[in-house]
Amino acid sequence: MLAKCTASQWVITVAPKSLAYQYDVDIVFGRPEAIDDDNAKGVKKLTKSNDDFHKRLCRHILESLEALDGITHSYDERAIMWTNKPLKQDINLTVAQPHLDKFLQESLKDSEAVLRILVSKTRTIDLSDLLFTSVRTNPAEDRTCRTVTEMILSESPITRKDNPYVSIGAGQLFETSSEYFDRGLIYRDGNKKGVQVVKGSSNNPQLWLSLDFCRKVFFPDNVKFIDLVQSFMASANMSNGHGDFPLELLEVLPNQPVPIVRMPETLKEKALELNRLKPHERFALIQKQFKKLALNNSVTTAFGININSQMIVGDFQRFQRMRIILDRATVESNDQGSFKFDRNMYYNAAGFAKLVVFATRRDYQKSMECANAIVQAALNKGMQMPKPSFKEFDTYSKHLNEWIKAMNEFKGIKTVALIIDNNKESHPIVKLAEALTGVQTQHLFFDTAFKVARGRPQTLENIVHKLNVKAGGINHLVDFGPNLQKLKLAETLIIALDVSHPTGDDYKGSTDEPSIGGLTGNYLANPNEFAGLFFFQSPRQEAVDQTSLKIYVKKMLQQAQKCGRS
Repeated sequence: MLAKCTASQWVITVAPKSLAYQYDVDIVFGRPEAIDDDNAKGVKKLTKSNDDFHKRLCRHILESLEALDGITHSYDERAIMWTNKPLKQDINLTVAQPHLDKFLQESLKDSEAVLRILVSKTRTIDLSDLLFTSVRTNPAEDRTCRTVTEMILSESPITRKDNPYVSIGAGQLFETSSEYFDRGLIYRDGNKKGVQVVKGSSNNPQLWLSLDFCRKVFFPDNVKFIDLVQSFMASANMSNGHGDFPLELLEVLPNQPVPIVRMPETLKEKALELNRLKPHERFALIQKQFKKLALNNSVTTAFGININSQMIVGDFQRFQRMRIILDRATVESNDQGSFKFDRNMYYNAAGFAKLVVFATRRDYQKSMECANAIVQAALNKGMQMPKPSFKEFDTYSKHLNEWIKAMNEFKGIKTVALIIDNNKESHPIVKLAEALTGVQTQHLFFDTAFKVARGRPQTLENIVHKLNVKAGGINHLVDFGPNLQKLKLAETLIIALDVSHPTGDDYKGSTDEPSIGGLTGNYLANPNEFAGLFFFQSPRQEAVDQTSLKIYVKKMLQQAQKCGRS
């Protein structure tokens, strides 16, 4: 019998023939003789800036235009604006700095410069016509309708006077009210939202709103930077404190989030804990955010958009619990799908001929205690492991050739190098040396090794799980029961893929750091064994690069064929 479940999604209805008009916006401030030269000194391309200050300037300028009177618009605060009615004509306006309003004069100080505003129509779309929009996510999909709808939904919450939100990152809105976090920092409640196109009840495309609750840590608004520094630490080792920009004069601009990756460890865990919520707590907070956003408003109405006030309710079937097959034992998972190995051994335990500990002489004792604990735990799981040996090595070395030379001593032997240090910059060079020498590595921070040596069973078990897989073993099989009776795993190639961005969700501005496409599949001889491949692609590109995807899927198929998989 099917049960009912609630999803944090809402149906979006668009009135027939709801037209939206796109305009490109270009706002430049500079001397008249140089305003067309992007590289000229003193020329500011306001619509190409991505910081909050310039976004606020752009919105202020656009909303002061008489040509927009009586027209509802949605603006990304940079170069794109959508309106519910067409403008009478494109805008080409130049205003001398002395004729600007007081706010703009204080922000744009060159009295001999001019402000040029160009607003040009580019296209018209019908928001109710979803037939051109693919339900599947693929590189050829036209996401315009989704993007425009998302912009329209955000417009009122971030521009209204009462209880406004601020936009931080793609699809993220945060309240302006805050709570104290730690060391002078604050946190705010907010949400992540997006618009999807799905198959509706009659198999026609349908817009849905998805919404999740989230919290984020911020710097406090408009405080003196010196006060923040003093709140954050008892003493600060900073240079040029009384130079061109004395700390006493610097202020923190509003709405500056604190990236978690930049936090000290003591605060990082506390920040992560802000978003670890029980299901009923998250459900209540999502409902609260939806109510606060008030998405049915004058802006959405002007564009012919209405959001159903009730979350989507659907049917679901709870399958039987999965069973985990180990060595001579079967363990049943809990309701969340997790299970415990306890004293059971791996389904297929492997091992290494040699385990070498790379560490400094200073870290010798704790490193070897950690290695011995790992070896004993691995033996208990059925792995074949030797006694660990120690190699004194400067793990802070940034010279790749030194790492390669050290690892090449064990090339040709089934070796795992256990690298233990406190160097946060050594991991990339460790993995590059592994790729070039073929010697497997397991990199541990000294703090983790210390905990393992002192008895941290879950951490220890996780390390051993990784080592068995690296040695070519299989930790467990999954028995899906009757739910997948028709799936013959030996004859089925399962492939999963994803894209990650090393720059993170909150990154602003341009970057040349590539995004990474990752593939995993059961293309080896044992269909229960999954291996992975990866490739680099254009920075912050969401869609998987099709050329690379074809190359690496072909490699998987060729490997599967070599292994006798038909």
